[in-house]
Amino acid sequence: MFEVKDLEVCFRKKGSDHPAVTGLSYKVDHNEILGIVGESGCGKSISSLALMGLLPKNARVTKGEMFVDGRRFTDFSPANLAELRGDQISMIFQEPMTALNPLITVGRQISEAYEIHHPHAPKEEAREMTYEIMRKCGLPRVEQLYREYPHQLSGGMRQRIVIAMALINKPEVIIADEPTTALDVTIQAQILNLLKKLNSEEGTSVILISHDLGIIREICENVIVMYAGHVVESGNVDIIFSEPQHPYTKGLIASIPTAAKKGQKLHTIPGTVPPLYKRSQTECCFLDRCGCASQCCRNGVPDLTSVGTHFVRCFKTDARFRKQAEQQAKAAETEA
Repeated sequence: MFEVKDLEVCFRKKGSDHPAVTGLSYKVDHNEILGIVGESGCGKSISSLALMGLLPKNARVTKGEMFVDGRRFTDFSPANLAELRGDQISMIFQEPMTALNPLITVGRQISEAYEIHHPHAPKEEAREMTYEIMRKCGLPRVEQLYREYPHQLSGGMRQRIVIAMALINKPEVIIADEPTTALDVTIQAQILNLLKKLNSEEGTSVILISHDLGIIREICENVIVMYAGHVVESGNVDIIFSEPQHPYTKGLIASIPTAAKKGQKLHTIPGTVPPLYKRSQTECCFLDRCGCASQCCRNGVPDLTSVGTHFVRCFKTDARFRKQAEQQAKAAETEA
């Protein structure tokens, strides 16, 4: 029902375009929860803002297509896109205090989201719909809470208000951008359970963006691992966790703290995600941080190729590379 094909998003700086997202492609089926994971700066949030038409002024989509129910986004007029946004596709932003207006009561902000897409609905209908969605989101004493302001609520309650705003029009797809950031583990579990409940009961598809692999593993069916704007691995979440192929995915999974690692030094991936203006378009994006890089990684950009039931962007899992390596090894043996 929702598809992205070869999406590229660039930032314009000093007359040049710097890709922040390159060649992003995926599909989301009805009732599916898809996870997108990676470190900060890997292009997760920028790709979601591109889907919602909310990119900053110095960023633009330079390539690719996006479809919802088979309809191409580029065929939408600005008015139609505004109608689509918040109705069929909604977004939960990662920091509710920046997503909510501090001068307007939270109930009024939820009602407004309904009234924009139902301009002829009576005010009382909007209020009752707001009460209903607030209850579904697990909020207490909704009549009183309707009249309160964001600063009067806890972090978990503010996040539920943002979720209620995203859900009031019963969208087909929700993009949840780090919905549990800065929440304690108890509230985090409640928010994740709420998303799972809405997915199962309402049939809403969810794109969950996170840097936390534990969260992705808990509620997602499929996962996309992004690094420096590229998809480096994608597929079924259980298979990727049990049989990771890309060095970056292996590093992320190895860095997850577990009870078995108690008292041990946690694994880390050396270095940091390169800034936009330092990203090479002619070699592997993970080259400088990879512990098993070879000369071929400097000679080109690996394709996203099929490995079993999922996809990996790495020369060492590419059948063509393996064949070439075998030929080179045989040639070396012959010469010896």
